[in-house]
Amino acid sequence: MSIPSVRLHRRTPDSLKSICIVLVSPSHPGNVGAAARAMRTMGLEDLALVAPRDAAIVRDPQAVALASGATAILDRATVYPTLEAAIAQIGLAVAVSADMREFGPMPVDPR
Repeated sequence: MSIPSVRLHRRTPDSLKSICIVLVSPSHPGNVGAAARAMRTMGLEDLALVAPRDAAIVRDPQAVALASGATAILDRATVYPTLEAAIAQIGLAVAVSADMREFGPMPVDPR
C-alpha cells in the first residue's frame, strides 16, 4: 500500500513574487532569520538587506537557526550599501517600524 504524497506548501502566487522585504541596517542575525521564516510562511521570497552590521549575517548560526527551514531565502538575500540602491527598481515602497525612536523622524500617516 503506497502512501499518497502530501504537499505541505502551495506554490507562491504570482502576485506575491514582486514583493521585496527590505531590512535596513539589521544588527541581530536572529532577526534576519526570523524575518526569513515569516516571509516563507507568507509565500514571500525576495529579501534585501541594507548595510547589515555584519556582511555575513545571513550565514550566522543564529540567523540559520531562527530561519527554521527558510534558509533558501537567506541564501538568495541581496545586500545593498544604501536604501536608495535597494529600492531603485521598486515602484512602491512602504516603510514600517515597530519602535518609536528618540532621534528618528516623527511617524507619518500612510496617506
